[in-house]
Amino acid sequence: MEIHHISIFVADMNRALYLFNNILGFELAWHIEEAKGKTLSDLLGIKNMVAEIAYLSSKTNRVSIELSRMIHPVLETSNSGFGHPGTVGLSVSVHDLDSLHDAWDWKAGPR
Repeated sequence: MEIHHISIFVADMNRALYLFNNILGFELAWHIEEAKGKTLSDLLGIKNMVAEIAYLSSKTNRVSIELSRMIHPVLETSNSGFGHPGTVGLSVSVHDLDSLHDAWDWKAGPR
């Protein structure tokens, strides 16, 4: 068994795409601005779901990332802090920390 992809729900698709594509080096495989329908709603158990979905593949390993931004229903963004149920941590190895730091505005997101 191996991991095929990891799904992450995001509040801001542009910032998430910038992080995974420009900073972490994932390649955008496909992007649907408005995914909806009974099959999607049934699969995720969210009635009348509409979401923006992007799928990115890694250049260096076989794990892909699926980013989803909910359009309907609008879900409230929680800022409960790390360690609470539903929070996610992402650990990466960085070869050039200074370049990563320079490419990111730590208050507003990517430059």
